[in-house]
This record gives sequence, C-alpha cells and structure tokens, in this order.
Amino acid sequence: MPLTIRQAETSEDRERVFRFRYEVYVEEMKRPQAYADHAARKVEEPFDRTGHLFLAEDAASRIVGTLRTNFGRDTDFGIYRELYGMDCVAPWFPQHVSVCTKLMVAAEHRRSSLGVRLAAHVYQFNLQRGILFDFIDCNPHLEPLFLGLGYCRYRPRILHPEYGDVLPLVLPVTDLAHLDAMGSPFARLCREHSPPHAANHHLRQTVRNFAKEEPTPQAA
Repeated sequence: MPLTIRQAETSEDRERVFRFRYEVYVEEMKRPQAYADHAARKVEEPFDRTGHLFLAEDAASRIVGTLRTNFGRDTDFGIYRELYGMDCVAPWFPQHVSVCTKLMVAAEHRRSSLGVRLAAHVYQFNLQRGILFDFIDCNPHLEPLFLGLGYCRYRPRILHPEYGDVLPLVLPVTDLAHLDAMGSPFARLCREHSPPHAANHHLRQTVRNFAKEEPTPQAA
C-alpha cells in the first residue's frame, strides 16, 4: 500500500498528528506524557508552537507515522540545551541547530522502512534550511537504527524527565565523508544538496574524545 510523507501544514493536519501521538504513546505504549490531554485524546506540546511537523499517511488518508523538527533559530530549547550538552557545537548554536523528536510509527509499519523514510524526509528539509547539527535522544533498542543513519555518540547516557534512560546523539548534517562511511541513506541527499562546510570537522574531535573516555565493557 503506497504511503505519502508530507508536512502537516493545516491546523486540521496538526490536530490529527496530536491525536495519533495519543493513540501510540498513551493508549498503546502506556507512556506517561506531561502534555497529554485525556479529554481531547491528544498530545500537544509547547515545542509544537515552533515545530515543523511531518506525517505519513496511507491510501485511506490515515496517519501511520510522524516526526517533528525544531530549529534553534526560532525555538527556546530550554532544558534540552543542558540535557544534550548543545554547547559542544557552540559556534553554530542556535542558528544552525535542530532537535528532532516525536518519531513514531503505527504498529503495523514498525518492521518496514517507514521510520527511515520519515527521518530522510526531515533530514532533507533541515539540510535545505541551513541546519548543520541535529540532536536527538533514543532508548536503547533504537540506538542501532540511529547510529546507522549517521548519528554520533558524543556524551554518556542521560536521564530524560519523561523517557528515563536515553542516549543523546548528534548528526553532523553536512559531513558527507562521515555519512558515506556509516552507509547512511542520508549520504545521497547530502551529496545532491550540500556543498562542504567548515562545520564538518568540528564534531569529529568531540566524538573521538568521547570514544577514548567511554569505559570499555567488561566481560562477564
């Protein structure tokens, strides 16, 4: 069944996204949500005021996936600046920094490529708007997915106020050499849409330093 990915541009689209979040996070996964509106059965957050929301819908116009990106140039990241240690990209913060959150896919599509397709769609959107570094966090079972997309480990795990134990990751958006080395599906988009940028080398030393400091797991 063909799926369409597009930006949620109307208030009706956005309300549908908020209700989809509620269905997935609250009703299905039983995840606590600080901004869950149980009467309206939706999850709408302060970040949505400045966020760019994307949705995937099937042939029957039913939402089956969503993802949000916020730009530092028009969003106050609040606790996320310290939580993610965003100052590690200080020369380009906040103008060229984004945070991607609220990636979710309907249960029947979780073994498909839909999550990667949503991420690639938003990657291109960010790339074309001058974003150089994109921050996310994820639970342990999703780490291989995001590392394969080209996101980098750059600091230890953190305790998220809503999601508990998560790993912060950062994507060097325009670093084609890194994306190629990781086999990222973003590499083709980077090659087509982005010239080399001085920011490409900035994060590499931070990542190398973290790799040296990270403790080596001990054998049982």
